[in-house]
Amino acid sequence: MSAPSFLCFFSILFFAAAQSNSGPGAGPWEHVKPEEVGLSQTHLDEALAFINQNVKARQCFLLIKDGKMAYEWYQSAPDPADTPVACDVAPIKESGHRYAVAQVCTESPGQKGWQYNAALKQVKTARLENAIGQGLDEGCLDASDPDQLKVTACNAFNPAQHFTYNEKAKWLIAANGDCVNIDDGVGPAVNLDDCDGEGNQQFEFKGTSLVSGKTGDFLQNQRCLEVTTADPQGDCSLGVSFGCEGNNSMWVKPPCYTKQFWCNGRQVQCVPMPDDEERTLCGCDLENKPHEGYSMTKSIGAYIIFLSATHDGLDIDADITTKYGLPSPKVYGVTSRMMMSNISSPAGKIPCNLSCRIWR
Repeated sequence: MSAPSFLCFFSILFFAAAQSNSGPGAGPWEHVKPEEVGLSQTHLDEALAFINQNVKARQCFLLIKDGKMAYEWYQSAPDPADTPVACDVAPIKESGHRYAVAQVCTESPGQKGWQYNAALKQVKTARLENAIGQGLDEGCLDASDPDQLKVTACNAFNPAQHFTYNEKAKWLIAANGDCVNIDDGVGPAVNLDDCDGEGNQQFEFKGTSLVSGKTGDFLQNQRCLEVTTADPQGDCSLGVSFGCEGNNSMWVKPPCYTKQFWCNGRQVQCVPMPDDEERTLCGCDLENKPHEGYSMTKSIGAYIIFLSATHDGLDIDADITTKYGLPSPKVYGVTSRMMMSNISSPAGKIPCNLSCRIWR
């Protein structure tokens, strides 16, 4: 499964007089409040917020001190569960057409800019800066293909762009007398059908959104019209074989094997597993944070080592087994400095080409 990398900050605070019995022992971890081990809940909350604002792909934080679990935070999903779906995603290989599709209502730019021009009987969309960073010129709803409505360049003399809006019934009636219809009540296809008064044929212009009525046994379905370059009847159909997962991730599944997408302005490779109907998740702009942070665990560990050496007398050049009773991870003795440098060789006394070992 492709998804934003799971990155944890696993911090173990220790001081010079490291005790051999530090840790959870044979039983479960002991959970304590930060203040019980000399830390501050407020300061840790502030540190967590600062890191999350500046480092990409953060999904957990675990801090242990004196062998006790003092602070933990997890975010197992690419985005919080209640995050509005508002990413902008489309396959890079595009047909050149723009389609009107029905999607769950969000703050997506593709769902904004709708307006009705009563004088010209046209349903217009505003100019849209799409995920590729290109401008999609304003257009008009077009029923030249009654099985799937498109958005094309506005032409007041094109009858396929003429729609009468019945404010009382909330119908958009095409020139042939049929109503704009959300297929099966949930879309994504938007077509023309006999006017029947159901919620999937009722539309309101709310602000600059074009919102349908409610359908379903419990009136649980409501959709907004969205402009997309992805053909809803093709292999890669928005909301069917690919779409948004939160506001900074996308998903894809067969038969959409396009591989390359634009998502929130970033080129993303998102490949579904063959013959697997489960969604494959992929990160988009990773919240547009400034730092990748994939080696932050080592950075934090180094900071803790230096803090302990500065304030509590930890000897980073001492053999960790001889001085602190900690077993060496190698067949020979090592120091904290050697581990931090990622290369283990006894203080450089033996030539690197003979005994240096890269720490994986």
